[in-house]
Amino acid sequence: MERVACEGDDFIPPKIMLISSKVPKAEYVPNIIRRDDPSIIPILYGGPGHLYLLKNKVATFAKVEKEEDMIQFWRRLSRLMSKLNPEPNLIHIMGCYVLGSANGEKLIQTLKRLMKPSSVEFKSPLELSAQGKEMIEMYFDFRLFRLWKSRQHSKLLDYDDLL
Repeated sequence: MERVACEGDDFIPPKIMLISSKVPKAEYVPNIIRRDDPSIIPILYGGPGHLYLLKNKVATFAKVEKEEDMIQFWRRLSRLMSKLNPEPNLIHIMGCYVLGSANGEKLIQTLKRLMKPSSVEFKSPLELSAQGKEMIEMYFDFRLFRLWKSRQHSKLLDYDDLL
C-alpha cells in the first residue's frame, strides 16, 4: 500500500510535528511553518542527553529503555516512517541540543533501536549554527520563527505578528 501511495513525481512525504507541552506559545507554530517540508520535527524542551515530549516525563536513554509508555510512543512513531525509501527517514530535534553529551548519543541510539525496522536518522544542530539556520529554514519562515522565539516568554506576542 505504501508503494502505491508513494508513486509519482508529485509525491510529498507526510509531515509530522511533535511539540512538547512545555514549549511556550506553541499555538503559534502553525502560522510559521513552511508547507513543503518532508520530515518529522519534534520541538522539545530538554538539553544534553534528555528530552521532554510526553507530559511530565523526561526521556533519557535509561528511561526510554524501561518505561512502557515511552517505548510505545517511539514504536508507534516508527510506523509512520517509510519502509521503502532507501534513504533513512530524518527526524530533526529542535529546541534543545540533545546531542551535547554522551548520554544524548546513547539516547539517540536507543531511539533508533526502538524504531527498527525503520531506518531513522536524528539531527539536532544548535539553532544558532549554520546547520541550525538551515534546519529552521527547512521547516519555517525564518523571520517569523525568530520573531516567535524572541517572544516566547513575553506577553507581547500578538497573533497578528505571525500572519
